[in-house]
Amino acid sequence: MAYEVFLTPAAESDLARILDYLNVQFGSPQAVGNFLNPYAAVCGELAEHPQMYSHALAPELQARGYRRFLIGKYVALCLVREEQQQIIIARIFHGTQNYTKYI
Repeated sequence: MAYEVFLTPAAESDLARILDYLNVQFGSPQAVGNFLNPYAAVCGELAEHPQMYSHALAPELQARGYRRFLIGKYVALCLVREEQQQIIIARIFHGTQNYTKYI
């Protein structure tokens, strides 16, 4: 059975900012699609195989159960809730950010 994938309000905001940035920076729907298509694919993979992505690299995030996946230059952090069969995407960061301090 597939898991449901949810975004926290913070992740929704992150996603909106990323899409805004791509749209303004490149002025092209293709740039937005180049992010959204892999993002949608990863969400589908997560729904079917929630454990497929590795734990976060930072020990403090690992201890809290965070997993990470990459979308181009961005890193998304998520939690797997086995009992509820849910994946919670907590935040999406640019890979150069020190994101451990924002979680």
